[in-house]
Amino acid sequence: MRQFLIFITIGVINTALYLVLFNVFRLSMGPFAANGAAVALSISFSYWANSRFTFRVSGTGRRVRRFAEFAAVFVVTLLVSNAALWALFQIVDDPSAVQESTALVVAGGGLVVVRFVIMRGWVFDPARAG
Repeated sequence: MRQFLIFITIGVINTALYLVLFNVFRLSMGPFAANGAAVALSISFSYWANSRFTFRVSGTGRRVRRFAEFAAVFVVTLLVSNAALWALFQIVDDPSAVQESTALVVAGGGLVVVRFVIMRGWVFDPARAG
């Protein structure tokens, strides 16, 4: 339970970072490019924070492999969030920044438990550390 609560706390911080990045990028690019850039940048913070605080991974061994697996999980997040943006654009002709941000938060929030289970059981699984 402690891991999950830390994971949620980091997720809230990362979501705030992600939304700030998305809305800043959105000033100069389309919603899908802004989403991709925001996910790409926020993933680094999320990886660092979760490996250090949630799953308490130490040492540098297999760091590249773990980051690649972590990134693969976030590719799924990117696909789901892009699908949410696409759906929003099908419903609303010219969505506001608030509507776009809400769609992204709802899409990402729906994956919280799935991401936690995958992170704990695959990416940061202590049995795979050796």
